[in-house]
This record gives sequence, structure tokens and C-alpha cells, in this order.
Amino acid sequence: MVVDVDLPKVKQIQLVMYYLIRIIARNRIHPRQKREAAQLARIEEFSRLNPNIGIRAYRTHSGLRYLVANHKMKPDSDETAKDMASLNGDPLYIKLCKMQECFRARLTPKPWRCGLRTTTVRFPWENDRERELYQRWNQEYMKLSADFATCEYIREYGRRFATEPIAELLKVHDHFTKANINLPLA
Repeated sequence: MVVDVDLPKVKQIQLVMYYLIRIIARNRIHPRQKREAAQLARIEEFSRLNPNIGIRAYRTHSGLRYLVANHKMKPDSDETAKDMASLNGDPLYIKLCKMQECFRARLTPKPWRCGLRTTTVRFPWENDRERELYQRWNQEYMKLSADFATCEYIREYGRRFATEPIAELLKVHDHFTKANINLPLA
């Protein structure tokens, strides 16, 4: 199971207050870190209630990603939707998983977060010119996205056992997302 959790954006006034208070009280926690800690506490609680399930937690640009590493779950089942909701999964993502009968996880950074506009050319290409435009855009994207990670590994919760195919899938995920490389998130 893959769970996408969006953290609420930190409002400008919250940042101003954070920096003002930080001048006086040096150990003040950043609002994003506070929200993230609250979400990770949900995983702790979920792990206590479901001790046989292992969850890997990752930080993303706008939230968190959880991968269940040792327990098969059906993306279209009501039980899975309930578990995803209890982990505060994005409601739209939960609905998509159910409708499409699959879990999804972005492996590459979003282009606009790397400083590149999204391409307007779509496959299948109408002609050679469109193919060339896309290829030029893709080369630029590959160059710019090399300096970013899609997610950052935080830690595992619960039971840490994973079957060989799942362990291999986790390695592939971590490789392509650059989860274990200290890069800015995009």
C-alpha cells in the first residue's frame, strides 16, 4: 500500500510568528516540523494497533508518503480505504486508488518544482516536430531534475519484514526517488 499525505501549507502569518518567537525562545519548532511530527505520531499509533504491519515513511515536497512493506492490501477494498484514511491519506488519492484499483507513487520530481514549465506536447506525437519538442523538453527536465529528490526516507515503523519482491521494489523506489540522497525535494 502507498499512502500520500498532504500537509497543510504553512500560512505567512504562522511563519512570521515562528520567526518572531524564535528570536526570544531559541528552541521553537517550525510549523511544518510540528505538522509532520503530528502525522508521524499517527503512524506510531497505527503501528501499535497493527503490530504485524511494517510502514516506511518518507518526506515529500508537500507532505509525507508511506509504503506498507510487508502486508498485501487491495487498493479497491473498503478496509484499505479505512486504513489510508486513519493515516490521514489524501482523500482524492484514496478515491483514485479505489477507482483505478492500484496504488501510485511519483518517482520523479514535478517539473515546475525544478524551475521548468510542464510540456504542452503529449504522446502520441502528431509529427516529428512535436517529438523533437518533447525530446528537447525532456533533456532539459532530466538535467534540471538531477539536482532534486522526490522524497526523503525518514524511518520504518512496526514490523520490518518484507518479502524479496517487495524488498526489491523498495530498493527501486528509493533509487529512482533519490530517497537516501540529501537533495532538495521537488
